[in-house]
Amino acid sequence: MQRGTRSRVEELELELFELESQMELELELELELELVRVRIELELDLKTQLELDLKIFRVVRVRVRDGCFRIIKSDAEHKRVHWNGICMQYASFSVL
Repeated sequence: MQRGTRSRVEELELELFELESQMELELELELELELVRVRIELELDLKTQLELDLKIFRVVRVRVRDGCFRIIKSDAEHKRVHWNGICMQYASFSVL
């Protein structure tokens, strides 16, 4: 009887460990989403500033392979994207 109880306790401890790991992962994801949201809000403030200074620049967003939104500047007149110092051609992006 004790042996069965001990193995059940071990099973429950393992389940608890797995649940805690899952909760940590969910919390990390939530924090990452919060950081992205804050980053977008900061960039939106920049958008206003950019529009006042240079009318041809807009702040846009693009979905990249890892599923995250990266904020970039778009030269609307020439359909180029300036992202991390690299200038790329583009077809269409969503304007924030």
